[in-house]
Amino acid sequence: MEEIDTRYPAARWTHIFTDGSAEDATRNGGCGVFIKKPGLPPVSVSTSGGRLCSNYKAEVLALHKATETVLQWENRTKKAVFLSDSVSALQA
Repeated sequence: MEEIDTRYPAARWTHIFTDGSAEDATRNGGCGVFIKKPGLPPVSVSTSGGRLCSNYKAEVLALHKATETVLQWENRTKKAVFLSDSVSALQA
């Protein structure tokens, strides 16, 4: 967290954490999003990816859900960082 706050100070940046996972990496996936906007209470969002949702699909779904959530805000943030542990989803 120190490294994140050094590069993206929490007082000026919205921190968007995403994660997705699936049972045995191939089914019943879902995702979660945690958003911390400066000066506001954190927001948590989760959703199911469905019976045929893999780890990869769940990770991509998390990034999509996070983006969708932030875009719906009336006062959009000017600086936001997406923090994900899924290299394949970020590369895609």
